Amino acid sequence: MYLAMLEVGLSTFKIDLIYVGVRTEAALEAWNNNTTARIQGEPRFLTERYVNIIQDSQINPDATLASIQQQAVEQQGTYEPVLPNAKIKSACEVALTKFKTLE
Repeated sequence: MYLAMLEVGLSTFKIDLIYVGVRTEAALEAWNNNTTARIQGEPRFLTERYVNIIQDSQINPDATLASIQQQAVEQQGTYEPVLPNAKIKSACEVALTKFKTLE
């Protein structure tokens, strides 16, 4: 993530602010809540077909993430990817090594 922010032209000052910001108590709570929801089976990924349905339709302005996820489940528009993805994990490990050399 750090390298991606550098590549899009963010200053190291702004990147450091973001880095510190995501390590707050509120961010940790959100992370933990997300982990709990995932473990409890909350649908996390929408199929391409369902994303196209959403993009091509009028969304109810009162819709919530939970209601959109529920509709996706009802219309068989969710899937569970195979995790962890070895290619992504490998890329993250390389990025982390590079990040540590920037400090």
